[in-house]
Amino acid sequence: MKIHNKEQIELLGDHHFSTTIKTPLRDDAFKKCDDEKIENIAHYFEKIMEEIGLDLTDDSLSGTPYRVAKM
Repeated sequence: MKIHNKEQIELLGDHHFSTTIKTPLRDDAFKKCDDEKIENIAHYFEKIMEEIGLDLTDDSLSGTPYRVAKM
């Protein structure tokens, strides 16, 4: 996992700006199909939700990782 410079991120805050209108994509950005990306994103978002202590068995959160991944 790539660790970013937390101090620099905190210092910059919301005052960053882009030098181009293009979205910076890696060369392999389209090698996976959408279904594979959705599956991976849902998995990791579920882990994030668990990490912050959310109860994924609650009806209000049921399916949230998948819904977020579809976005």
